[in-house]
Amino acid sequence: MKQPRKSFPTKEKEGLFFEKIAIESNMSDIQPVKDMYFAMLRVIMESLRNDENIYLPQWGEFMIKIRKGGTVHHKETGQMVSFGDTKYVSFKPFYKLRHYFKEK
Repeated sequence: MKQPRKSFPTKEKEGLFFEKIAIESNMSDIQPVKDMYFAMLRVIMESLRNDENIYLPQWGEFMIKIRKGGTVHHKETGQMVSFGDTKYVSFKPFYKLRHYFKEK
């Protein structure tokens, strides 16, 4: 069973995230970092919406997969209920990223 999230992201955590990226990329202003990040998310979402795979160098690949539909038995009514195929987003991490976590 999936555990509930213990805490939700706060504006403070979000600010720290962008601040770390700005420092790592030698930028003095956080706003361009935010603009780039949210632009990247928009491009990823639009591409996935168009059934295109997205490859992020040194990170991994986002792709749309299709889960086959089928037929199930409804417990309350006793009838067979069919459902169609559904799309979902899958992420395949870059091999270096997978090995990074295996080493720890």
